[in-house]
Amino acid sequence: MKQLTFRGNYRAFTKYHETKWGQRIDFEAEPDLLLETVYAVRSALYFWDSNNLPTRADQGVSKDVSYSITKIINKHDDHYDDRFENLNRLLREGVFNEIF
Repeated sequence: MKQLTFRGNYRAFTKYHETKWGQRIDFEAEPDLLLETVYAVRSALYFWDSNNLPTRADQGVSKDVSYSITKIINKHDDHYDDRFENLNRLLREGVFNEIF
């Protein structure tokens, strides 16, 4: 999952979290709460939402789409092909079947 860095991102996630889930939790003051699974997942969703990644992902499963998302998540990563292959493996294994 995507981790948060810098105080401003914790502050922004605090506002997002309150809006999205109705809970006022100050993640800037208590960043270790993001070690808990529920908040780690929610912070990853925050990153996806704030970068409009669902719109990109909805364009289908292709290298172009996968690479465009990887470029936003970790621009300087040199494993673009590995990430695309992992996505295809997860799809083949049916990991997302209950979600779609």
